[in-house]
Amino acid sequence: MNIVLERRKISAFFIFLGLSLIVPSLYHSIGMKGTVFLPIFLPLIMASKFLDRKYLIMLAVGVPLVNNLLFGMPPGPVMIEMIFEGLVFALLSTENIFYRFAAARLASAVFILITPALTVSAWALNTVTGIPGIITNCLIAILLAKAFDKK
Repeated sequence: MNIVLERRKISAFFIFLGLSLIVPSLYHSIGMKGTVFLPIFLPLIMASKFLDRKYLIMLAVGVPLVNNLLFGMPPGPVMIEMIFEGLVFALLSTENIFYRFAAARLASAVFILITPALTVSAWALNTVTGIPGIITNCLIAILLAKAFDKK
């Protein structure tokens, strides 16, 4: 194992974890709702272009958990659903961000059927409300990936 490369990945992990705290705060400070624009997912999406699966799994669990502990958002039941969605997103091997998002969202539908965390109607409302965020996050991730691929 290359120690320098591993240190870079660890550093990148903490940068993306830090971004997961900053980005939602920035969105909220300019009046953008987290339930619509899903800013908490953006660092995980960006990280998927740079980090391997083990770091993505740690981010998938850590991002909602740390945000909940520090800011109270997302609230408990939604946090659990987000962790599950993040894990599905992290475990999928496809590079297509739209497929990963869709699969994670659909997997969360199954998750809520077997847990009392959220109702199906709340899940459906959250999904429809979050469509602008899914599209925006995917577009930002694609633009960032293209920018980094050119360098």
